[in-house]
Amino acid sequence: MSASAPALAAGLTRAWVRLYTRGLPADLRTARQAELESDLWEHEHWRTTEGLRPGRMGFEIVARLVAGMAADLSWRLVHRNARRHTTRPLGGGTMNELLKKHGMVALAVALGVWATTVVPILVGSDDWLQVGVSVSFGLLILGGLIAMHRGLRGGRVAVALGAIGTGMMTLWLVLPTIATVAILIWLYATRDVRQVPPLPA
Repeated sequence: MSASAPALAAGLTRAWVRLYTRGLPADLRTARQAELESDLWEHEHWRTTEGLRPGRMGFEIVARLVAGMAADLSWRLVHRNARRHTTRPLGGGTMNELLKKHGMVALAVALGVWATTVVPILVGSDDWLQVGVSVSFGLLILGGLIAMHRGLRGGRVAVALGAIGTGMMTLWLVLPTIATVAILIWLYATRDVRQVPPLPA
C-alpha cells in the first residue's frame, strides 16, 4: 500500500458507513458518521505519533473495518427494527433473535466484501492473478447467498467454496480464518434449510 494508504482506507470506511446507514433516520446516520470520524482521527493521530508507516496504518484501518462489518450490520438491524416497532421494547431476547437470524448472513456478506475489495488492495496491482482469484471467491460467496435466498440449488456449495478459497488465501490473518470456519459450520448446521433470510435494503 502506498503513502496514501491511510486516506484510501479511511475513504473505504466512510463509504461503508454511508452504505449501511442508508435509509435510517438522519440523526442516527449523522451520529454514526461522527463516531467514525472521531475514531479515525484518534487512530491516525495515535499511530502517527508512534511513527507507524502509512502502509501499515492503512492496513490496520481496513482490518478494523472488516472486523466490524458484522457488528455494523447487526447495529443497523436493531435500529431498523426499533424504527418499525417503536412501541415494542428491544429487551427480552429481541437482539439475540436478530443476531441468530441475520448474524451469519452478515458475516458471509462481510467475508465476500473482504475478498472482492480489501484483499485486492492488500495484494496490490502487481499480482493480477491473485487479485482475480480473490475477487472470484468473493463473488462466489455473494452470488451463493443470493442463490440461497432464492432457494436455488448450488447456492450453499458456492458459499462454501468461496469461503474456503478466501480462508486459504488469508490463512495468515486470524479474523478471516475464523469467519470461514464459522460460515462452514453454519452451512453444515442449516443444511436442511434451503433459504436464508434477506438483509434489510
